[in-house]
Amino acid sequence: MKKLITILLSMASVSAPLSVLPAQDYESLEISELRFQPPSVERFELDNGLIVYFYEDHTLPVVALDAVFRTGEIYVPAASAGLAGLFGTVLRTGGTASISPDEFDEKLDFVGAKLRSSCGTESGNVNLRTLKKDIDLGLTMMSEMLMAPIFDSEKLEIAKENKLEEIRRENDNANTITRREFYRKLFPNHPYGRSAIGETVSSVTQSDLVEFHKKFYHPDNCIMALSGDLTKNEAEALMKTHFGGWSKPDIALPEFPQISDSELGVYYYHKDLKQTSFRMGHPGISRSNPDRYAVQVMNFVLGGGGFMSRMTNRVRVQEGLAYSVGSNFYQMDKSGSFYAYCQTKAEATAKAIELMTSVIREFIEQGATEKELETAKNSILNSDIFNYATPHQIVVQQAMLEYHGFPPDQLTKRVEAIKAVTLEDVKAAAEQYLHPDNLIFIVVGNDALFDKPLTTFGEVTKVEIE
Repeated sequence: MKKLITILLSMASVSAPLSVLPAQDYESLEISELRFQPPSVERFELDNGLIVYFYEDHTLPVVALDAVFRTGEIYVPAASAGLAGLFGTVLRTGGTASISPDEFDEKLDFVGAKLRSSCGTESGNVNLRTLKKDIDLGLTMMSEMLMAPIFDSEKLEIAKENKLEEIRRENDNANTITRREFYRKLFPNHPYGRSAIGETVSSVTQSDLVEFHKKFYHPDNCIMALSGDLTKNEAEALMKTHFGGWSKPDIALPEFPQISDSELGVYYYHKDLKQTSFRMGHPGISRSNPDRYAVQVMNFVLGGGGFMSRMTNRVRVQEGLAYSVGSNFYQMDKSGSFYAYCQTKAEATAKAIELMTSVIREFIEQGATEKELETAKNSILNSDIFNYATPHQIVVQQAMLEYHGFPPDQLTKRVEAIKAVTLEDVKAAAEQYLHPDNLIFIVVGNDALFDKPLTTFGEVTKVEIE
């Protein structure tokens, strides 16, 4: 653990915390270079194909185990949108072949163990946290949940009602609308852009969850990250005892759905508000794109670096047009998105859009400065401390490298790749991956208050909020 603390302290060296610096001092902020050497993590594999990463840590008498499955909403048909999320919930709440839902909760609560399950767009996750003395109970509960869930019908109905209420509340928040509608236009008729609606959620049945489990939840489709107060021999013995009998079916993953062209244009959603929320963007890059490091540095300077970014400095600091403004390249397995976002007063809607697009165009033409480049690289690398703040985060990061198809030394390679990004790389990334003339605009607000009509930015499609 002493080694871990030394690593984290070396990663955290900045001259002053951002929270105490006034806005005008950000340009003078000095961020020192990262010194990074990740600790070694053990890896072993069971006969049934289950892969386990292990990090030994005796600081506290606790054990943590995370499991990730290659699954998600990307494999759900459109008529059942939302099924993956329901599955993730009811896998945990729905009981098992030998333990009722209520008894399952009682057993975990009695020893203070935490067992959670979720399923998102591209993965399913299960997380266990327990004291070492209760590790056998915790692993027994987790293994039974993974191998013999029953998806209790009453618990499924509760999960569906909760999801339906969540859907009913989505339109209360303008930022939620801009995000949802942006991805619908960016990835039309694809799970990446699809949202669950009342009809699709209501249609999900218990047998759908059983079938989903049969397709995706098996040991050779799973990677686990284990850490805590165990030796390597103890860890291997526990995993064999509790997961070694998990059968490996002969099932192949479905084909990844084909991605269609984005529906570019200006889309307006009326909401009687004094403020306007908007998002504009286009397709981005996948997490395996070889230019991802240059893109990350480029976006930090453009709009991802908070007060150190050009968008925040121009739109918020200099013009006072917005409290929330910035940009992001969000990366997924097979694609990604670039978007810039802003919330501003209705009377400044067009001005804010024009200013943000001009910042993008200027960046493509000019690139970054030497000072911006060094600040961006050091900030990105020093922020990695938050990914390695605990021993369990270390082992999870290592497991996720294999999950996403990266080599074991990718963490170190990433540091070196970020350090190696040049001004020429940043400018080339901006020229290749920023497209201000081919944007999707999602605007939510009251156009009667706008300073200019939205037709300033192209033909407008008015869309009713569902």
